Amino acid sequence: MKSALLILTLLLLSLSAYPDVTRTNRGKLRAATSADTQPAIYDTITGHHLDSLSVAGYDKPLRSRYESLFVINHTDIAIRHIGLDITYYDSAGRMLHHVIRTLPANSLPGQTRLVKFDSWDPQLAFYYYRSPQPKRVDQATPYRVRIKIIFATSDKQ
Repeated sequence: MKSALLILTLLLLSLSAYPDVTRTNRGKLRAATSADTQPAIYDTITGHHLDSLSVAGYDKPLRSRYESLFVINHTDIAIRHIGLDITYYDSAGRMLHHVIRTLPANSLPGQTRLVKFDSWDPQLAFYYYRSPQPKRVDQATPYRVRIKIIFATSDKQ
């Protein structure tokens, strides 16, 4: 009888040594789909509307990981995205880098929006020549940019 009680006690102790395996996750979750949600449809802007968009106030200080500029919407339609062709030059006019970016502008007619995006300069060694001049100029390189608007999108009407 004592050996049966000892075996039963050891069995209960060994079972209590295992961790609790209660599942706390929710299994396979699925996003709810609704019949009235539709993807946004954009329309590319061309012609005189594209000429009525402009960029100004470009800036990128020396130690910044971001570049910024203002998108000015002189059109009578809301702008959602803007495509920019950006070329970077050193002070001697040699091309340093070239990129085409699509950026969210979200600008209503007649409005100006600040647009901020990741810098092309991962080592933080360059600064825009019109930005405040850094104290240690010998370790920094000024550059210039040429920015051209190549497309814009708006909500399809």
